[in-house]
Amino acid sequence: MYRLLQKKAQKSEKSRFYLSLMLGVMVCFGIAVIYSVFHQPIHETSHAGKKSTLKSAPLFDLPDDLGKLHSLKDFRGKWVLIHFWATWCPPCIGEIPDWIELREVLKKDAPIQFIAVSLDTRWEDAHRILPQEPKISGLLSLLDSSGKVPETYGTFNYPETYLLNPELRIITKWVGPQKWNAPETLEFFKKILSQEEPTGSP
Repeated sequence: MYRLLQKKAQKSEKSRFYLSLMLGVMVCFGIAVIYSVFHQPIHETSHAGKKSTLKSAPLFDLPDDLGKLHSLKDFRGKWVLIHFWATWCPPCIGEIPDWIELREVLKKDAPIQFIAVSLDTRWEDAHRILPQEPKISGLLSLLDSSGKVPETYGTFNYPETYLLNPELRIITKWVGPQKWNAPETLEFFKKILSQEEPTGSP
């Protein structure tokens, strides 16, 4: 009788174990599904150089360091490169100089507007990495202290960069820090600015 009770107890323990395991798997699966639903990017691809569904970029109005509001819609007709960054983001700090250098390299191939959107809470912090002077032609620095604009783009990790065509539709985006001075990246932008269809990933 004792052995019979012992076997039943062992079976009961195994049943509880497998039940707990199944519940754990179901909970993890549910979390994954919820995350995927609420963290969808606003277009189909999340890496550079691949065609997107060309959804319209969410419009915004943000101030520069003099308090003047700038609207994204004012740049319709130009290629626009929007860069979301912050001084509290270590990868952003190392990437910003290369991103600015790209603007200098492409200066002769304008029109392309660079827009750096800082997620810092004050200009004093942003200016430590992106200096106020000298002003760089074709580069606009804006501040989004609320952090709401990146959310409308589906951006939750920084840095992230979006390329918009002259109709302000999203062509592609870059997730994470990039090598903006890499030959393949420069070739990609030259094809874009010459109105050629870019191929491959920069």
